[in-house]
Amino acid sequence: MGRLDGTANPSPADAAARDRILVTAPGAPPWPAGGSYVVVRRIRMLLDHWDTLPLEHREQAVGRRAADGSPLTGGTEHTAPDLAANRPDGVPVIAHDAHIRPAAPGANGGATMLRHGWSYYDGLRADGTPDAGMLFVAWQSDPRTGFVPVQRCLARGDALGRYLIHEASSLFVVPGGIRPGGYVGQPGPAGGPAHPSSHPSAHPGVRSGDVREPGGDGGRWCDHRKVISGIRLPMTSRGAVHEHGERPVHHRHGSAAGPFRRAG
Repeated sequence: MGRLDGTANPSPADAAARDRILVTAPGAPPWPAGGSYVVVRRIRMLLDHWDTLPLEHREQAVGRRAADGSPLTGGTEHTAPDLAANRPDGVPVIAHDAHIRPAAPGANGGATMLRHGWSYYDGLRADGTPDAGMLFVAWQSDPRTGFVPVQRCLARGDALGRYLIHEASSLFVVPGGIRPGGYVGQPGPAGGPAHPSSHPSAHPGVRSGDVREPGGDGGRWCDHRKVISGIRLPMTSRGAVHEHGERPVHHRHGSAAGPFRRAG
């Protein structure tokens, strides 16, 4: 879509942000301590329609300038958007349904994720439109307080969602890094975390060949399934809510055709 992505990502160097990205809560199961829950989605973008929109309409749908990612209220890419700013006629500078408004932590009880997107292009579909979009990946300490509230807010009113179709969604749990001689998912002493960070840089001496199998301790993997099986990932209005592992059924409510109308 020709946009900068991840501008508002939390910094892993921020201790408070780490608590929202890595599993650190005292009541969490010991085996994923220092790891993260990862939401992965395949999002097809309706580029054939998006690319025909005037630049002003595309910027209003996102709430940022296309050239440098700065908010429509001014500044640079990393300037905080002024969501209370109005034009002289009283219309919000950043539209009520601009993507950055419902996605903001302030609109979701402080919900925070570490996000990253990878573009994909799989040629043309049968109707001649491009099969292209983004593989969306988001890390968080608990999807119920990270991805889920944000996605529900976006589903209620996100102008960018008119040009997106969520085709697949999965939830994974990624245990933290390992100690030399340890194994993936090994709890730390007294049920505490085995390490302070899941980032490879925190374990420079550990190689992939150092990982040992967990032996006969198969129950830990059963616990893994129990942890994630009860979490539902909400889809947008273009896809039904589905359980982890089920194939989503897509519904086309309304039409993505027609120009985006600026608020006011």
